Amino acid sequence: MDKKYLINICIYVLSGLIALLLIGYVVFHLSGSGEDALSTAIARRITAGQTVHAKGYLFLDESPLFTEEPGANVYCCTTKKEGEKEILKALAEGENVIKGALVGNVYNDPEDLLPMIRRYDEIIYLLEKGNQKETLDVIELRLRELSKILRENNRTGNLSNATQTEQLLVLLQQRQVATGAQKGYDQEIAQLKELRAQLLSRLGSAQKKIYTPYAGNFYAQTDGYETIFSREAAENLDIEGFLELTQREPVSVEGKNIIGKIRESAVWYTALYTDNASAMDLREGQVYSLQFQDKGSFDMTLYRVTVSPERDGTLLIFRSDSVTPAGLLSRTETVSFEINRVQGLMVPTGAVRYLWDESMGRSFPGVYVSKGNKLVFKRIEILAGSDQGYYVVKEFDAADRNAKWYLALNDVIVTSGKDLKEGYRL
Repeated sequence: MDKKYLINICIYVLSGLIALLLIGYVVFHLSGSGEDALSTAIARRITAGQTVHAKGYLFLDESPLFTEEPGANVYCCTTKKEGEKEILKALAEGENVIKGALVGNVYNDPEDLLPMIRRYDEIIYLLEKGNQKETLDVIELRLRELSKILRENNRTGNLSNATQTEQLLVLLQQRQVATGAQKGYDQEIAQLKELRAQLLSRLGSAQKKIYTPYAGNFYAQTDGYETIFSREAAENLDIEGFLELTQREPVSVEGKNIIGKIRESAVWYTALYTDNASAMDLREGQVYSLQFQDKGSFDMTLYRVTVSPERDGTLLIFRSDSVTPAGLLSRTETVSFEINRVQGLMVPTGAVRYLWDESMGRSFPGVYVSKGNKLVFKRIEILAGSDQGYYVVKEFDAADRNAKWYLALNDVIVTSGKDLKEGYRL
């Protein structure tokens, strides 16, 4: 057999074996790399805190206005000077009244005119609000904010309240004026007031006048809990009393009708009942920003903390001396607020390891970070945890002599990998 031919055959076979060995080598390392592959994350700054969610009960300084007359025959109104004439006008929600002021007229209404008069009052009120001048930029911003709330309500199945619907109508009217599509609503307002005056004249004289024995802000919307969830009750409330109040039925007075209420002072309280762990770090006298579902946030002072170890429950009572926002007309609200708000570096919980320090006689939490082509263990000081899968850890000042031992901003954190150790070569 040709010697050259045999040599070629050997070379061919050897080449094949080498190729197979190379393929095996690559496959071996590729299959092993899945086990030893390191995933990483950058240490970045974050601000976070624990959020408490609870059902809030509003305690207000309110007194209901009763009458023996049928509510349908009462027109909540007051008098107002226009030029030389004193005219009758509807009481707006939240309107301030003095003690002894007229708050209602009782009419004999055989033609059922009062519902139509009340409807005219609503439209006049909205048009007057829409007539108020505002810049287009501000209107557009408010529309975007309100639209966001309405979309969220739609997504979660919550019904938008009357206040939000009113705000939307007013903003759309103001936008018409700001863009020049509408010169204003003066003419429409004047026409409606004329029609309203005609209906009032057909009603004739009031059979009875109702005056308020209190000074404050008038609200037509009532729920029967005005004397139950009162300011006095909040200021003397314990856990047992609170739980009992939440089971009470609204108050009704036999033979009398509520036509509205007077909020006598700006002081109001929000009471929340939560578990002991959530309330552990709260302090009386501190100010917290309470978020009332879709109605915005309000700063309130923590007035009292009452703890029940037996029930694993804590009663939190917050106080505000500012006038209750018009949108907060419900007795109960879904309330949330943040506690333990801290700023630091974000570390995934899965990246944290505990290493024993022989000299200190204890273990320390830390993470492995990539430095060049090897791993270095850096300690961390955990400030807060999160249910989102990360810790907030302290960021040390570069001038601190201990800073070099701790995690720093923009360090590359190793979040997973097997058999990690100091000096591990990448």
